Amino acid sequence: MATQEELETQLKATGRHCGSCTMCCFIFGVDAPESDLVKPPHTKCKHFVAGEGCRIYERRPEPCRQFYCLWLIDSSLDELWYPATARIVVHSTQNDDGAKHMRFEVDPHRPDQWLQAPYFQRISNMTLHLRSIGCHTTLRCGKHRYLLLPRAITGTITMNNQTVDIISGRIGPGYIKSPLGEFEWREVSVPDDGAEWRQRSTAARRYISRL
Repeated sequence: MATQEELETQLKATGRHCGSCTMCCFIFGVDAPESDLVKPPHTKCKHFVAGEGCRIYERRPEPCRQFYCLWLIDSSLDELWYPATARIVVHSTQNDDGAKHMRFEVDPHRPDQWLQAPYFQRISNMTLHLRSIGCHTTLRCGKHRYLLLPRAITGTITMNNQTVDIISGRIGPGYIKSPLGEFEWREVSVPDDGAEWRQRSTAARRYISRL
């Protein structure tokens, strides 16, 4: 996983800034009691001021300080992926076993946004490419999680050492055809969904303790 310094270097290379976008302030949960900020995902941050942004930006807690959406640091994502426009935040994480994980976080107020052109096809193509190089991909919209799976898979699968139940039929406008076969987006049930945002905050505190 890239260090804070490497991420800042990538940010300088793209020359991009958050601007008026505050999607990550709403989408993600933060567990930083030492900074008087504990909020679950998909809730308004108490430090957010409409038209101004974060009123504690210069002293924001480490989970916020360390977060960079991919649009900020990866110039291959064009302006359609600006989160305030897309209503989708794209970011990457790394599991305990070192495996990379790409995540698409959809604004629950716009739950069908990812199913519209051009996002559905772009997300599907990106997911298939990442799958081919061994990178996991998850799409989340509120409490709903989706995976792009081969059509033949039913029942349960194992992801990140967890048993995941497939709980719905195909989602989206059609099957995704590729040299790897036919795929479809399926909703899945992931246990202990609320732990993820706390783990991200804990990881940020561990990082600071090593400095």
